[in-house]
Amino acid sequence: MAYETCKGYTYCKRYKTWRAKVKIDGIYYYLGSFSTEKAAGLAVDKKLIAMGKEPRNVLKRFKAAGTTQ
Repeated sequence: MAYETCKGYTYCKRYKTWRAKVKIDGIYYYLGSFSTEKAAGLAVDKKLIAMGKEPRNVLKRFKAAGTTQ
């Protein structure tokens, strides 16, 4: 997954982790630190779905490709 095309997470050089944070309806939600970019993207997507929004990252790509993994 290309980091440049995804939203809601960033790489933290100091701790060598991916940190996920998303803003939904004006409120920021910190979702945690993750060891992989994919895990951070999934956390963002799951939070968006739970709040009734469209996924932005990993799940959006699976949906577009027609797979359910």
